[in-house]
Amino acid sequence: MELFFLDKDFRIVDGPIDNVLSAVWEERFYDIGKFRIIFPRSMFARAERAKYVSMRGEDGEWLCGRVEYISVSSDSECEVSGRLLEVLLDDVIMRGGEVYSGKLSDVLRDVLEANLSHTPVVLAEDLCRKEDEVTLRTSWKNLANWLRSVLKPYMASFSVKLIRGLPTLAIYFGRDRSMSSDDGAPRALFSTSYGNIGGVEYERDVSGMKNFAYIRGSDGRVVSVDKSSGGVRREIYMSADEITPDQFESDEDYVAALTERGEEMLSTYAEAVCVFAECEGECGLVYGVDYSLGDICDVADSELGLSFPLRVTGAATVFEDGECKIYPTFGDEIEFSKNYDKE
Repeated sequence: MELFFLDKDFRIVDGPIDNVLSAVWEERFYDIGKFRIIFPRSMFARAERAKYVSMRGEDGEWLCGRVEYISVSSDSECEVSGRLLEVLLDDVIMRGGEVYSGKLSDVLRDVLEANLSHTPVVLAEDLCRKEDEVTLRTSWKNLANWLRSVLKPYMASFSVKLIRGLPTLAIYFGRDRSMSSDDGAPRALFSTSYGNIGGVEYERDVSGMKNFAYIRGSDGRVVSVDKSSGGVRREIYMSADEITPDQFESDEDYVAALTERGEEMLSTYAEAVCVFAECEGECGLVYGVDYSLGDICDVADSELGLSFPLRVTGAATVFEDGECKIYPTFGDEIEFSKNYDKE
């Protein structure tokens, strides 16, 4: 692992640094990634001046994070932590009240260029290949959340990596590597029987699940969205006063916008299933080659009787004692203590 300290303009000011006690780089599919690095206490003066920390990857892309927390303790350790560069979109509130129509690839580029012009973020040349015809309406929302909500129906997400010294935004689509896939991608099976994962933890949470939404527009019109499939309804209500009839050319478009808002809200109240499993760095499946963030893989645990395809929604790369381990998270992310936080 080659580690570097960067200034506010992403220029290297110190490094490579090799006296790292431990480092965790946690990439997330549906959220902003984060990092946590432990140095000897003697590194405090050097680390305290850093605005960003980066790790060189073999593919020329650099994992990079903004330093948001630094501390030094009495037990001879210095901690530096923060969030990965997706946080730069989290800083931006997009301009509302605008309508963009056209191919998804073109619309996303137009929206992002309009809202990122005052930031250091640049767009990847091949930003998005989806050519679906869309109409997107902007509101005064967090840009990272808006982009994530637009991409989620396409099973896609975004990342910001440091490429040639520039924070570069790219959109990526996971591949289906499960046994039932017709994607053509090589299969990826994680199984305790095969010995390529261990320490499997499972959580299923339906406590906050909702499957039926009432959405009220500014004129009092109420639209319902039903995802109950004929079963017991678990209802929720939302006022969407910012959606007004005069924003649309027809009543159908107005109802469609209210329905879309209901779909978005219900997606945040879905049943959550999470599987966390430790995966050694050399497990027969190489992260970034045989599987990647966003891919759907088969996960099996014979003792628990679990066997189903799940998306890789998180991947923590952990360096400690000269070893590298990968901790992938499969399925929905539920907050619980992960193994590498217990040590």
